[in-house]
Formats: sequence, structure tokens, C-alpha cells
Amino acid sequence: MVQKKKNKNYPVKQSILYNLKSKNKLATLLDLPLQDLKALQDDHFYSCFQVSSGREVQYPQDALYKIHKFVNKLLSRIELPDYLHSGRKKRSSITNAKNHLLSQYKTLTVDIEHFFPSTLSNKVFGFFFNCMNQSPDVANLLTNLLTYKGYIPTGSPVSMNLAFFANIKMFDELHRFANNRGCKMTVFVDDLAFTGKEVNANFLFHIETIITKHGLKIKTKKTKFFEANSPKMITGVVVKNNQIEPEYEQLKKLREDEANYKNEPENEQNQLIFNGRLAYLSQINKNLKIKMDLKKVS
Repeated sequence: MVQKKKNKNYPVKQSILYNLKSKNKLATLLDLPLQDLKALQDDHFYSCFQVSSGREVQYPQDALYKIHKFVNKLLSRIELPDYLHSGRKKRSSITNAKNHLLSQYKTLTVDIEHFFPSTLSNKVFGFFFNCMNQSPDVANLLTNLLTYKGYIPTGSPVSMNLAFFANIKMFDELHRFANNRGCKMTVFVDDLAFTGKEVNANFLFHIETIITKHGLKIKTKKTKFFEANSPKMITGVVVKNNQIEPEYEQLKKLREDEANYKNEPENEQNQLIFNGRLAYLSQINKNLKIKMDLKKVS
């Protein structure tokens, strides 16, 4: 597979995927004979299972996985709008939350329901055909390779980036709406947050209207308004008094991980889990790592 330079982000028109007009060139790019590429369009090349939460996962296997991973690498090099905090370097759920430190304003958080399965093949095709300027046959082949039963799979390395680009017109429209009203908008996968003086029930109505127009729905039960000067929960991070704090449940899990590690210090899995959670939460509260070090746990 053709490699691009590392650590370089470029406009969409400079992507190697842009303006592809030949399936043979696509096959060369993906380093597979065209006939093999066509065969991989079959949904049998996915391993499907259900996780403990009940969520269905579709995981591409072998050669198909390599294609998903390679296409994701190419998509991840394309310049992204500033409002997006997922799937990019030096951005995270923490930087996402930090964008909503304006405690004097209300904050609205919205989740998109079944984001990956609700992003259908026609949107993926539209991205490759319209945004990437590919020929219909190339866009169709790529769409078939990257979707499962007509939608974006939940267990693929390309799913996050592909779902964003397939829905970029919606996200850009939401951003324009929020920006025109002086409100801050951020996106983390399927979580949207808006902060500003214009955030109210009417604002939510327009947000939901835009999302519905683009064929998606919001999770009504997870839609939340946070009043001005009150604690806000944004992508698992507490925003309070113009500062960020770890979520209580995460601190509780950290104590449990600590106990498991202390009880079985030779268990590498326990150590990895504890250190991983501590490293994440220490990005929110640096004093947490200092306290743990003083306890000589990590």
C-alpha cells in the first residue's frame, strides 16, 4: 500500500484518495488485485459479536481489516475543523470539555443515537463521490468495502473518521448555526456540546431539526441542559468554576483499581488498568498523580 508522509495534515484535495477515477488505481493503492478487492465486498469478512452492554460489534477481518486501517490512516491526515476533538492528535475528551469553561453561560449536551449504524452507505458514497471527487464506480467499491450491511460497522478502525466525514455537512451546518448565535460547539464522536447565552429550548429545537434533516436522531434521554454557574458533565469530565475535575465515578473506579493492584501487585493486568486510569485522570487533575506517587502505588 502506498504510504504518505507522517505527521502531515493537508486539505482534502491533496489526499491520495481525492479524484480517484479508476478501480485499478484503487486496487494498486490498496495493494490487492482488483478481483480480490471486489471479493472483499462480501459481509462474510466481518466477525460479529455482542459485548456485555448489549452493543453489536462488526469487526473486519484479515485483508479487509488492513484496508480499513489503511483508509483510516489516509482519512486521519486530512485537515479537520477546529470543533472536532475525537480521532486526532493532541485532542481528547479533556480538550473537548475545556472548551466549555465559560461557567456564566448555559451548556447543552446532545448525543446522536446509534451514530455508526445510522450512518448509511448512501452518506459514505456521497462523501467519496462529492467531497473526494471520485468516479461513481470507485466511490461505490470503497463504500462497499468500508460498510457492513449498508451502514458503518461499529468495530472498524475507520469507523470514527468515516462517520465524521460522511456526516460533515451536518456537523458544519450545526457549527454555523451555533457560531451565528455566538455559541461554542464541540464534537467528540457522537457527543455534541454547545455553550453560550443563546442556549435554550428554542436552540435545542433547531439543533434537533438540523440533525433530523440529515437522517439522524438524538438520544432524548441523554439530552441535558446545564445552568449557568453550575457543574457540567461533558464527555465524562466535570466542568466547575471555570476548571475541570475528574468525574466521581471515575475516581471511584480508580480506588477500586488501586485496591486490586495492591492485593495482587504481580498481576500485570491489574497494574495496566490502574496505571492507565491514573494516567488519564492525572491529565484532568495533576495533583492526583502526585498523591498516588506519595502512596507509592504506581
